Amino acid sequence: MMVYYDTGGLLAVTLTFIDVHSVATIILSGAPNSYARYPKWVHSFENSLSFEFKTKQSHGLLLYTDDGAVNGNFYSISISDGRIQLDFRLGDNANDFGSRRLVNTIRIEEVRVDDNRWHSLALFQSWENVKLELDASLVFKILNQRSFIFGDILKNSDVFVGGVPQDTHVFPVMSSPLRRYARHLAANIRNIVYRLYPQGVTSPQLLDAHGARQNEDDYCRSTGFSGREQFVCHNGGQCYSTNEGPKCDCALTDYEGKNCEIENMDSELTFSGQEWIGYDVSATSAGILKAKAENFSVSFKTVHGSAMIFYAGAEKVNEISSLNFLSRTDMNYMQLYLEEGALIASSKFSGSEPRLVRIFNVLPRARFDDDSWHTVSMQRTLQMVGFLGVLTYFYSTTTNGIFP
Repeated sequence: MMVYYDTGGLLAVTLTFIDVHSVATIILSGAPNSYARYPKWVHSFENSLSFEFKTKQSHGLLLYTDDGAVNGNFYSISISDGRIQLDFRLGDNANDFGSRRLVNTIRIEEVRVDDNRWHSLALFQSWENVKLELDASLVFKILNQRSFIFGDILKNSDVFVGGVPQDTHVFPVMSSPLRRYARHLAANIRNIVYRLYPQGVTSPQLLDAHGARQNEDDYCRSTGFSGREQFVCHNGGQCYSTNEGPKCDCALTDYEGKNCEIENMDSELTFSGQEWIGYDVSATSAGILKAKAENFSVSFKTVHGSAMIFYAGAEKVNEISSLNFLSRTDMNYMQLYLEEGALIASSKFSGSEPRLVRIFNVLPRARFDDDSWHTVSMQRTLQMVGFLGVLTYFYSTTTNGIFP
């Protein structure tokens, strides 16, 4: 910044330099416990956070910070299908539109970032204006609300890059707790900068890093030399490189072991009609994790013709007394249930009509309440153009309790 003073003939020049040092690149392995932690991002009237990254991964959590679950506010930047997606929430209950504040999403479709090239990313927020800039692409959103606060610096979380700690003692409360289970990102990160007006610019000091690497050697890729055996993760396990060599992440599979080669024992639960299990996010103002696609698989057997099997969605509930399942009218949801022996999947998401798929058993009795094991997978894919929800169904049946 240059300031000129007119002194009546003599020119006095004051130069003020803000020195933001480039931070050495942090190389994260993408292991289940890998992440980098930076100091809290202080907010004022105008705020921005920027950094550079490169990765080959198409899915994973890139950055997360929140208000300590005070008002359910958070920023979550993730990579989904190779594209950058920002989910966030701001404000408090001073809004005119009730206590329920939506989770907002900004997604940049034009640029794929899983190309192992350096990309620059900047998040900017000023009052109702939120902008996300990726390289030369810019997407913005104007919030229709009164309050735009993020949180209290004393209670806000630190800034986590590449994932968040699995240990709840390290990170006990979250505004969006299911982000704890998002896939960790194998990526290179550099030049993280916080800017806030009118205070200035800072390059935050790295507090700690878990699963950081010393180099970028890819131990998961075949070298082409016969002297080195290629490391393989089986059964859908994800290979990642560490300082000690390649390892497998089996967290999203039904297997364990060094190469995800050992099958986990299936757990079987029995319900008498009054029990349920699941995540209760009703007290979490940030709600459930928003995703572009969901996949749910379950094996079940029952003698009851009408029963709820699975439900995920939002608040407004009208209970149907004659059945053991719930009817949602105007909220987002995805559910799987039995009705008079038929298996039904239904869903509804913002901007779309309710969608329903009904399937009858191929066995002679043509019902699913036959006390035999049935395995069903339900997949919902969100097409971003027009927010069209596509619901698909996969079904198989067995009678010996061994699932395909």
